[in-house]
Amino acid sequence: FVPMQHPHDVAINQKYAKLTNSVCVNKRLSADTCIALAQSSLMTVGMRLHLIIYAFAANVPSIGLAYDPKVESVMKYFGQDTYMGLLEFTKMSFTSKADRILNNRKNICSDLSIRLNEIREKNKINTAFVKSLLDEK
Repeated sequence: FVPMQHPHDVAINQKYAKLTNSVCVNKRLSADTCIALAQSSLMTVGMRLHLIIYAFAANVPSIGLAYDPKVESVMKYFGQDTYMGLLEFTKMSFTSKADRILNNRKNICSDLSIRLNEIREKNKINTAFVKSLLDEK
């Protein structure tokens, strides 16, 4: 468990880590460390937007728990449908999405890689455009 919003997320992450006999990282991690941690995972499960972005940046599939529209939006933006609203969360819906990711991980990672490259190209175009605007002054 990796809390994304300190100190708000720490207690709940510690609670669920204890319930699942897992580990909770209690200190704030850098973006690079979060990406590296995601890279060592088969998949991530996240409610926080940044965790999902870090996972996708590491080319790792994620299940998004969409407590906020921005979580669903980033999942859709990356072409992923493995998200659910908190009211839709059941053991069956979760395991169904996790099984789908694990059984199709190679294809999902390939799709994420393609989408990430498209986003990087758009970023280059946007950066060049902004630079040209600044150079006009």
